[in-house]
Amino acid sequence: MRLSSSKFHLPAPLVTALEQTGYTTSADLLFSGSAEDIFCQLPPNTIGFNEFEECLARVLEASGAQGSHASSLLHSQATPMPKLCLDTGVDDLDELLMGLGGGSTVIEISGDIGSGKSMLATHIALRHLASDPDAQLLWIDTTGNFLVDQVAALLARHSGQGVATALARLHLSLAFDLDSAYQALHGLRHPSCVVIDSITPLLGPALSAVSAQGHALMVGFMRHLRAIAQSSNASVLVINNSTSNGNNQLNPNAVFPTTRKPALGPSFPFLTDATLWLTRRDSTMSGCISHTAEIWRSKTTSSKRWCAFQSQNGFPIPPATPTRQGA
Repeated sequence: MRLSSSKFHLPAPLVTALEQTGYTTSADLLFSGSAEDIFCQLPPNTIGFNEFEECLARVLEASGAQGSHASSLLHSQATPMPKLCLDTGVDDLDELLMGLGGGSTVIEISGDIGSGKSMLATHIALRHLASDPDAQLLWIDTTGNFLVDQVAALLARHSGQGVATALARLHLSLAFDLDSAYQALHGLRHPSCVVIDSITPLLGPALSAVSAQGHALMVGFMRHLRAIAQSSNASVLVINNSTSNGNNQLNPNAVFPTTRKPALGPSFPFLTDATLWLTRRDSTMSGCISHTAEIWRSKTTSSKRWCAFQSQNGFPIPPATPTRQGA
């Protein structure tokens, strides 16, 4: 920038003298020599040396960018992380899930084989990617059952601004042990959602009634998931298998009588924010599967609530007759 600019507020005689000696821009003045060398080239009685140093400081300050504290810069420029809303498009189910998502949460989805755990998680994930073009989702497959062709076909039934790029933003990782799972989690920065299908093969083999090592590994891994959820404002969905409640005792957390419970022991539910239990029911509609969804435990909303819904070709749909949530 030229020294004659009003931005520098330099005395006119000094600007004229500097231009006569070849210093016409701020870059010439700041990078062509020391203050003493430049001052000696000026005509006598142009300006005092102390005043000349003040003018140099003024030019330097006006030419440089203002400094900022790193934390303030991060706060002002950080892009808000897209939040995952547990949105299914089925009114009763959305009302039940309201309050469980929204970021910084770890949610357990459990139930027997065929209850719809993976189906529901896939639907929520694809709906999130389709609706938010900035969302990044990590899917950790621990069983090798993730079918890309099937997911692509399901995605074609969704609509939204992010449909065209949804599959590119769905990051799939195979993990058959905890080390691989940790590597997958470290491979994607700031996901808006993480799905682990399922977490049982990762943690179950290490659990033992005679050693606390497996429990320590489980607690450490779940704490790592919570740290990711909090730092990225993400929702983490962990799919957990089921097991017998022992001695065929009814589960006190269930709305409908059952002797089943989530796997991985009694302490695992306390490492998550909520437990959603799915059950497959007899369907009255041809080609449809009926399900019930129950909130067995939640830190953010009421427990022992439920609703019914149906699925058709891997897609949740409203039930044949409306259901009312309640205990």
